[in-house]
Formats: sequence, structure tokens, C-alpha cells
Amino acid sequence: MAFLKHIGSLKDLETLLDDKKDGLVVIDFHAAWCGPCHQIAPIYAKLSDTYRHVTFTKVDVDQVQPVAVKYNVTAMPTFLFIKNKAVVHQREPAVDQVIEIPQDKITDGKHIPLRFVRFQTVNSLHIFVASNHDGEDKTQIDAIDVFGVPVATTKDLSGLKRQDD
Repeated sequence: MAFLKHIGSLKDLETLLDDKKDGLVVIDFHAAWCGPCHQIAPIYAKLSDTYRHVTFTKVDVDQVQPVAVKYNVTAMPTFLFIKNKAVVHQREPAVDQVIEIPQDKITDGKHIPLRFVRFQTVNSLHIFVASNHDGEDKTQIDAIDVFGVPVATTKDLSGLKRQDD
């Protein structure tokens, strides 16, 4: 049984922080559409069972936006550690690699080759489009090709060599 408190409003959180001001409060900022949030949820729930002296809370950033705005949360999952109503630590997701495509490299209907990167282990792939080129209303990604072998079957990485088109 998880001992998690779901925060429904900024007022709920402020009341909780007043009540628990001498203790540690951990806030998990998550979203229904966030894959990594779903992956970490069972671990977070288990922590709430194990460390009962700590107050573990969850905030859905889409449902309770004022709380996310107050703490400047822009990526999920983000974890805040609060004591005496002050943030003592904040942990955001790590970005392993960022690929930027300049405007002059965008061409209609043509593949855009990216640099080859050999990763030892990839558990998940997240693609975030920060902004649209030329102020367009939507971004269209026609195809994404990811090559690799499932981690469980990867023994010899020498077979993962760059293939030029």
C-alpha cells in the first residue's frame, strides 16, 4: 500500500507544507503522457512505503498547473525535496543528447542524416520538438528510423557499425 498524497491544488500543497514544515516533503511532478513518469511510479510508491517518516506527494502538471508554475517545473518527472517550506533539492530528468537542426538544413521530403552515435545501452528514446521552424503552427515528422538490437540480446557490439546510404 503506497502512502502517497495526491495534490489537487496550490492551496492543498500550501496546507500540507504548513502541516509538515518540520519534516521532509518530496513532490513527484508527473504527467499522464510521460513514459518515464510511469516507469518510476512503482519505485516512488515503494519509497513511500519504506520511508514513512517522509511525506511523498504527487502533482499532475496538466491538472494542477499553478503548482508546476510556482516551482518552475518544465520537464517530467521532476522531484522536489522541501523542508521548512524551502526547496532543499531538485532533481530533473537528464538529457543524454540534444540534436538541433538549423533552418538551412531543412529540405522538403529529403532525409536529414544525423551523426552516428553508438550507445552501450538505450532504455528509452524521447523526442521533444522545442519549437517550430518559421513560426509554423505544427511540426510534421514524416519518419524516424532507429536501428539497434534489444539489450537482452546484445553481446557483441562489433556488429553495430555505421552504414552509409
